[in-house]
Amino acid sequence: MSKFFRYHVEKKGLDAEIVQRCFALYLQQFDPDRSYLLEGECAPYLSITEKKAQAIALEMKKGNFSAFYELDTLIAHAIARADRLREGLFVAVLTISPAERTAGKRGEYARTEKELFHRMRLKLAQFYGAHVRHTKIDSPERKRQLVELFLLQIREKELPYLGLHPSGGMLDTKEQEHMLSVRILKAFAKSLDAHSSYFSKQEALELRFHLEQQFEGFGIVLGNSIDGAFIVRIIPGSPAEQQGILAVNDRIVEIDGISTRGLSFARVSDLMKERAS
Repeated sequence: MSKFFRYHVEKKGLDAEIVQRCFALYLQQFDPDRSYLLEGECAPYLSITEKKAQAIALEMKKGNFSAFYELDTLIAHAIARADRLREGLFVAVLTISPAERTAGKRGEYARTEKELFHRMRLKLAQFYGAHVRHTKIDSPERKRQLVELFLLQIREKELPYLGLHPSGGMLDTKEQEHMLSVRILKAFAKSLDAHSSYFSKQEALELRFHLEQQFEGFGIVLGNSIDGAFIVRIIPGSPAEQQGILAVNDRIVEIDGISTRGLSFARVSDLMKERAS
């Protein structure tokens, strides 16, 4: 991270304006659909004074990124609150309407917890809409399973901010510092101009995987549902098509002896990529 900052500080400078944008982008990359953070919580970071921004820029040049630890404390608090509010989704899912499944996103941060919950409900509704096209969700039990899948995917994205490994254990100090460094670098890179981005090694591999839209060696595109991972598409000319064994909508129930039941889609994807490599 120090090399990245040193290069860009020398080339473009690290001024108050960049710090202000960096803070806004750091919050945005955690909460892009404004369903975690409240307006009042974000205000001190989104309307930071020129004097304070200059002081933070000076500390960043010295290698002191304590301001971002403060942001992560705010984010951890927001995650804890979201976890509490999301308990209500198990009831809300029973009354979600078709219109809610296509509702758009909100642009501003919420002002109250009630508004936050409404946004969570809309987020769940959109998730519902995406799944109902290929999965039967025709009973309270199936709707409960949908909420569990929704929460599983959301919590995966929260874990790095809480210093947790996908397995549930704590990341060690070095791993936590690395994750924080990646988040800062991503926000800082975007704050420089519209064309700058930073990707970790893992993200670069994920980007390549998504661009190719297939598991190398198989030639299939996977989707996810409450019934588990399934094949969305078979790539023309791929081994999967040539063998003629797999078909669209086939379920992935086991990978190398490991049952996929209860696994997140990200974990299933990882197992498939390990199998293909």
